[in-house]
Amino acid sequence: MRKLYYDEEFSERIGVFKDRWDAGIKLSKLLEEALEDIGVEIGDTVILAIPSGGIPVCYSMCKRIGVKFDLIIVRKMPHPLNTEMGIGAMGPDGEWFIEDWILRNLPRELIDELVENVRKVIGERESLFRSGRPYPDLNGRKVILVDDGIAAGYTMMAAGGFTRRKGAEMIISAVPTACLSSARRLLESGVVDMVVSPNIRSFIPFAVADAYRTWYDVPRSEVLLILENARREGLFDAEEQS
Repeated sequence: MRKLYYDEEFSERIGVFKDRWDAGIKLSKLLEEALEDIGVEIGDTVILAIPSGGIPVCYSMCKRIGVKFDLIIVRKMPHPLNTEMGIGAMGPDGEWFIEDWILRNLPRELIDELVENVRKVIGERESLFRSGRPYPDLNGRKVILVDDGIAAGYTMMAAGGFTRRKGAEMIISAVPTACLSSARRLLESGVVDMVVSPNIRSFIPFAVADAYRTWYDVPRSEVLLILENARREGLFDAEEQS
């Protein structure tokens, strides 16, 4: 099964979401439709949000539906000579990938330094956001990965790769907005089984931020506040999900 679900009302447009909270609500509606179509109950899934931008989206989505979520820590790998340019990503278990054409043209010492730096950042974020907890048992489970969007798709590829290595039976990428070519690449590679995204865009250049009328980098303080609120509301029960 390789499926792409989108909403014609929102696709091929920019500025369709007020903010990440609004995006989470709209995403939740399409996700419910997609799951109903394939006969999956959302209560039978494990929902994992990708910090930082995926946290408000996932919280808003889960609050509307009334289900719990946990976190998955992945990190985009920046080009050593141009940190604004993503070239790959690393998963929670330290497994990483870099685009082949870039890998062939980077000195090994730069790659080793990059890998070590990204591994250190993941460790810090695991400690800060997940308190170093082990991940839920994903073997044979249906997993929903939530972020605020897919541009190149590197972080989603790392998240999907990790959940696949943990034995997930089905992996669904749920994001408010996605680049069509990247969504297809994720599906064709088998990293995910389904992409659910209200706002699919095929035109280039693509920026996740263009789907939002209000956009900013979500600070760590906001992530921690959201997680605390979700914990009080029974939507983020770290002890139970570990």
